[in-house]
Amino acid sequence: IPADPKVDHEVGLNIGAGGVLIACTNSFKVNTPLQLKILLPGPPRQMLIAEGKVKWLRQKRLYGRKQYVFGVEFVKLPKDIQKALAEFVRTDP
Repeated sequence: IPADPKVDHEVGLNIGAGGVLIACTNSFKVNTPLQLKILLPGPPRQMLIAEGKVKWLRQKRLYGRKQYVFGVEFVKLPKDIQKALAEFVRTDP
């Protein structure tokens, strides 16, 4: 996430090998570069740090309040993170 504003408590709605769908109260412009901290459920739980950029953005009403839903495309994903994501996507029910 850009240094300013810092966004905490965003909700990952969907994740795949190529990117992630996120909902939060902050809005970002398309092509904004982001640093993402992704906690994959376990066992074992894994914290991944990934670079991405906003590909699209929509304003929606989720969980009873205005939020932004946006797609983030991963960029420059290290091999170990690619492997962890592929394993998670393959085994997630």
